[in-house]
Amino acid sequence: MQKTLALPVAAATAIATAVLPVATASAAPLAPPSCSISVDYPHGSHTVPGATNVHGVFSCNTKVTGMTIQVKLWLRTGYQQYQLVGDSLVQRNSGKNQIKSNAAWNQCHDGWVMHGEAFGVATQVPYQPVTAHTSGKDVVVVGC
Repeated sequence: MQKTLALPVAAATAIATAVLPVATASAAPLAPPSCSISVDYPHGSHTVPGATNVHGVFSCNTKVTGMTIQVKLWLRTGYQQYQLVGDSLVQRNSGKNQIKSNAAWNQCHDGWVMHGEAFGVATQVPYQPVTAHTSGKDVVVVGC
């Protein structure tokens, strides 16, 4: 024998309201990202013997919609004169808070004076893109 429970309409409504509350949560907007970029000194490559390279790192304090980085390696050819000898081209990723890249010259250049340069852009919708740039100091290359 099956029993049926009959409730007045007002009591059934009160139970449904207590069990199924209406959600009114609102999403808080994200803050714009804070980002920084760094470039190390040109040196003999640890992974490609005989090559000269420089590494760049672009980091933000939060994951972003998209990131790019471009790293360049410059050779000093005279007083305030430089020649581009390595370029990573633009590297991209999305949904992360950091991107790395390197520029290399496939020859050993111990004793030559070079410096690295890095450019980064982070996009976080709905904010304006965050851009960053750094240029390292001229150093004498060692270690290749």
